[in-house]
Order: sequence, then C-alpha cells, then structure tokens
Amino acid sequence: MKTKFYRAYVELINKVPTSKRKSRMIKPDWKEVGGFLADDYVLVDIDDSKNVDLFFTIINDFHIRCHITESRHGIHAIFKKPSEQLAYSNRKETLTGVICDYKCSNNKGYERIIIDGEPLPVITECDNPDVLPWLLFPFGRARGLQDITEGDGRHKVLMDLSNVYAIYEKDPYNISIMLNWVNENVFTKARESVNISIGDIKDSIMYMNKTYTDTEIYDIIKDVDKTKLIKLCVQYGLIDEEAFK
Repeated sequence: MKTKFYRAYVELINKVPTSKRKSRMIKPDWKEVGGFLADDYVLVDIDDSKNVDLFFTIINDFHIRCHITESRHGIHAIFKKPSEQLAYSNRKETLTGVICDYKCSNNKGYERIIIDGEPLPVITECDNPDVLPWLLFPFGRARGLQDITEGDGRHKVLMDLSNVYAIYEKDPYNISIMLNWVNENVFTKARESVNISIGDIKDSIMYMNKTYTDTEIYDIIKDVDKTKLIKLCVQYGLIDEEAFK
C-alpha cells in the first residue's frame, strides 16, 4: 500500500475518527483508516463513471502521470501540488470539464485509504506523479462543459476557454489543441469547427497576461464590491496587501 503521500493517519469507524489524535503509523488492528495528505500532494476524487471515463481520456491523451486507486464509487488520483493558489474544494469542474472534489493538506480533512481491513485497490502505481497540470485546475465558477450542445453559444464558450487557458499556457498552438480537444471530447455536441485562429489566441494571451499597477487595479474595481475583489486579488498575488490598508 502507498503511504508516502500521507503525513498522518487516524482509525475510523463508519468514516468517523475514533480519536482526535493523529498517528504517524497505521496500526495493524485498524480495519478502517483515514489518511491526511502530505503537504506536497493534491488528491482528485471522482465519484461517478462518466467523469472517471473523461478523466482517463485526459490523462491518456496527454500522457499525464498520477497515482490512482479505486474508491467505493470512483477513483482517487494523486498529483504533486502545483505552485498556483487554487480553490480546492468539493464539486468543482476542471478546465476540461471533469466534475470532482479536490483534497489537500489545506482542507484539513482525511481520505479513507483502508476499508474493511483492505487498502483501496491500486489501478495505476506511480511513485513520482506529475504536478497537477493546468488542464485539471478547477474553474472558479463551473461552466458545465459536458452539457454544452447546439444552441448554447459554443463559440463563445470556446473563446472564454481561450482566455482562461491563456492564464496558464503561453503557447497558442497548445491552447488551440486543447480547444479542439474539448470541442470533440467534452461538449455534448461538437461544433464542426472551433473557428478560433492562432491570432485570436495570441490576443487572449496578451490580454490575460497584461500587468497592472496597484493604482490601475484600484481604478478598475472601485465601482464594484471593492472589498471582495481586493481580497481576491491579494489571494492570487496580483496586488500587495499593504496597498489598500
């Protein structure tokens, strides 16, 4: 059983810890065990077959390495945690349409790794998983990509995706590949053509990576809910917290 991904353990009974104390070791008589992820890792928890299938399509098509175990209803996939500050929580949608939960040390929770005295079955053994790639980052707001069909403004959705992808990927040709992949593999009904040029994508990259001074950012947000937006900008490292004290 893999334990390197976890920093501590707790005995469980019907998913409930028997003690508030964490253990560095799994005791032999524990029949149900919860593991607390180590700080360097993030776990992607997928609970239904449709999203599991989409996830495997993504990691196979883009040659992504991760450690995967079978859960009661789906899979757990473990990656190295990326440097980006992401909104890890439950029922999130990845930038490629997978609905999942994200678990990490920041969540302060545990994940069941032994049930009825048996470790979760390993589907893919991986001692050295990849850093969570940006195409599996969570949207801040779900887009429902798997439900997009004719009449839902697919071209606008793809243009919006181009802008989002441009935050993390600076090669326009890679973004073009991803837009075509989402159109063909995620949408309920694909467009005949994505019809977004490399020039359009370059514009997205330039627009999404434009830098602003603290004063310019303040001018942009001063007519809306400043407090929330300032906190968001600080959280993502876009501005200095001291600038607005």
